[in-house]
Amino acid sequence: MAVYHLDGNGNDAIAGHNGSLTNASFLTGAILASCGSTTVNQLCISGARFAVSAKWWTLADGMTGTGKVVSGSSADSGNVWFFGPDNWELLVKVLDGCTVNNRKWVFSAATTDQHYSLIVTDVTRGQTKRYFNYWGNAAPAITDTDAFATCP
Repeated sequence: MAVYHLDGNGNDAIAGHNGSLTNASFLTGAILASCGSTTVNQLCISGARFAVSAKWWTLADGMTGTGKVVSGSSADSGNVWFFGPDNWELLVKVLDGCTVNNRKWVFSAATTDQHYSLIVTDVTRGQTKRYFNYWGNAAPAITDTDAFATCP
């Protein structure tokens, strides 16, 4: 087992399986500080409080890209495509769990085995969560009921 914080280095936080960081721009990058309205590259949900974006990377040829928001997203959820507008890869939503556990929740379902990073930012509080799927693995559902301790 290894834990990598993805903070710009390849150090394993618990077991010493240190390595070198490759393709760091895919994993990191600027976090958006505002979310006025949904754009082609950014989903703004929950009253524009949360900015959602995705980055993908194909292992075979090293191509990278930014997930594109499917038009017609709702106020609290949306879909993202990587390779074509008729091939949706992710469904993402942020739920208000404040009355249950004083948290905002992030749920996502994916229909891909691509390497991707899903970035969700609470633009009001400046907090970001990143979720990853690694190439060749069927992406699991994300049901993070502890995502943001930013209620209300």
